[in-house]
Amino acid sequence: MLYAGCYIYQCLKIVNDVNSVDRRKLLELFGPAWITMIADVDAASILTAVATGETYGYGLLWLMALLVAPLFIVQSVAGRVGVAGRGRGLGELIRERFGPRWALAAALPMFFVDMFSYAVEFTGMAVGAALLGLPKATLVALYAAALLIVVGRRYREIERYVLPVSLLTPLAFIAEAAVRGWDPSAPLFYASANNQFFFLVAANVGAVVMPFMLFYQASATSRKYASVDSGDGAKASWTSRETLAGAIASQILMSAIMVASTGLDGVDPLSPRQLGSALYRVAGPYSPYIFGIGLLAASFLAYIVIALASSWGAVEALGLRGRSARDLVYALEPLPALIAVLLVPSGSAAYVALELMALSPLVLAVPGVLLGLLAMDGDLMGDLALGGAYRRAYWATLFLLALSGVVALIY
Repeated sequence: MLYAGCYIYQCLKIVNDVNSVDRRKLLELFGPAWITMIADVDAASILTAVATGETYGYGLLWLMALLVAPLFIVQSVAGRVGVAGRGRGLGELIRERFGPRWALAAALPMFFVDMFSYAVEFTGMAVGAALLGLPKATLVALYAAALLIVVGRRYREIERYVLPVSLLTPLAFIAEAAVRGWDPSAPLFYASANNQFFFLVAANVGAVVMPFMLFYQASATSRKYASVDSGDGAKASWTSRETLAGAIASQILMSAIMVASTGLDGVDPLSPRQLGSALYRVAGPYSPYIFGIGLLAASFLAYIVIALASSWGAVEALGLRGRSARDLVYALEPLPALIAVLLVPSGSAAYVALELMALSPLVLAVPGVLLGLLAMDGDLMGDLALGGAYRRAYWATLFLLALSGVVALIY
């Protein structure tokens, strides 16, 4: 934690570069870090937060506060590598520096894990739609909308559509927590030695940084920042600040969902009827609709971000160029999950989501190590290369995240 505090302090202390450039240009840089942080609160993370709130009430809010640090540390490094990438995505940088085998080793595990993630995101969209009184076939329309947003477009164009969704998600879940209300008598701290507690802690830790986030933030930052004429120091400072703001917002969202889920008494979050009835009982008639909007927006945003990150990673690892290859992977990879969710009952998706969250740090290991090595590469990074407290904080955080994955395997 000392290394984490030093890292955050040093990132935020860089103000001279920001003051020396046109702030309007820096405002043009807003987007990649924020979108990544909000997409972190996807359907799987929401199910994890609901399970945590149902089981322990406010008892793990302390954990949400602590998780701001690892989320910021890892993702700010992804942003810095993106600044140095100058238009090259993370998969392309790994391929250039370490060769095609390591690029595939970083991207392909994420690619296959994401195929399961899509099933969870589509399930989240289906539950959110049902809470709003919409049919399951709405998923087809959302899939088509995601294609229209991305296919044939450059990143800057895509972001114009994605940013409004990223603002809707926080508004919905913070409103949901406000409608639910706060119980001042409820305990704010809980810890235990039982297996369920350790598993839910591991699931929440796993939810904080997922493999797609490294690829999305580094690649989106690289693509967007390359066209803005500002110094690398100012860009790095900006992405660090945006990442910190997004990390805090992300964990506030997780906390809000936990608060809104207290008193649901073991309801199945994948049953719209049970969930809607329970939300109505504890928070009033508007609560199911607000929660439905939040779940639908969060799942849709995460689906787009995961699919973009996965398609970028896959085509760059294979050495392919151009938007056509990206668009093909983006369009085809989620289709099996969409068909499965449309045709098969989703009763096991919550368990799959919790398992994915708990074990995701293990999938994070290879791209996380390669990202760290890129960040220390002086030839690539120049003055932005990690050193001192920066480097120690990153590697210590990556180790602790991997340890949480091992704990999930045990429990």
